[in-house]
Amino acid sequence: SFSLLVEDSPDVVQLAEALQSEWKQAGMNVSIRQADQVAVINAARGQTFQAELFRWRGAFDPALDVSPFFSCGSSVNNVGICNKSLDALMQKGIAERDRAKRVAIYQQVNERLAEIFPYDFLYAADWWRIMSPRLHGVPPMPDNSLVLTNAWLGK
Repeated sequence: SFSLLVEDSPDVVQLAEALQSEWKQAGMNVSIRQADQVAVINAARGQTFQAELFRWRGAFDPALDVSPFFSCGSSVNNVGICNKSLDALMQKGIAERDRAKRVAIYQQVNERLAEIFPYDFLYAADWWRIMSPRLHGVPPMPDNSLVLTNAWLGK
């Protein structure tokens, strides 16, 4: 039995309740604890949770998608994992320029993470943005991030 910390938004609570129901069928007793977004982020950063639904936008480059979250001492390593051999593999992947070699390295990273993995990717959210036709300079990004560096409002 464990406590699942979730953001108190309706879609996240609904997902948590669906998971709770599935886990109950598997014999697990899960209590859902709702909190505002700031409290959820603070719990992740402070590692004061048993389990937590936490957003992960993903990234088009594995160096951006994996390394920050699983490197020793990283400020966004919310589960405190520190594995020197994993760090070495991730650094090797970051430094490698050859695409085929890089893919092979990150496959090794994935295998290593699967052995020590403190995360479970449960779903991928669709993020939709509605913008004014006056807004220009917002490029579509492969990871669906919102980049406003060169944005401007036209007439």
